[in-house]
Amino acid sequence: MDYIENADILKVIDQEHLDYLIANDPTKLDVAEATAIEELSAYIDVRYGATLAFLPANKKSLLAMYLVDVMLYHLHARIAPDNVPELRQKRYDAAMEWADKVADGFINADLPAKGVEEKSSTLRSGGQPKQSHYF
Repeated sequence: MDYIENADILKVIDQEHLDYLIANDPTKLDVAEATAIEELSAYIDVRYGATLAFLPANKKSLLAMYLVDVMLYHLHARIAPDNVPELRQKRYDAAMEWADKVADGFINADLPAKGVEEKSSTLRSGGQPKQSHYF
């Protein structure tokens, strides 16, 4: 895991339950983190630089909390898709609602600004030469 540390996860779930979810295989945490980052990036990247936001040097506690909620939801869904605990479902829904509001501009998140890219303009000025055909 690059962005999330084990301490971030243990703030919302105890070690025993976490071990059960990952079946004592830490690589499942790496996969869950990558999946959650990809899912949240799809929303955040509309207005902010998601690549920069998920660098460990730019870590924000609110984003980390929502990332952990998404990770834990997917870990639970992997085991029993039809039996995800209500708490995990609510926290996942809250994370997605936050991400949606960030994307729509209703929430100004404290995240790195999106880089401005130079784009060539396809707008032309002028017009066609004047036609002088009389019939």
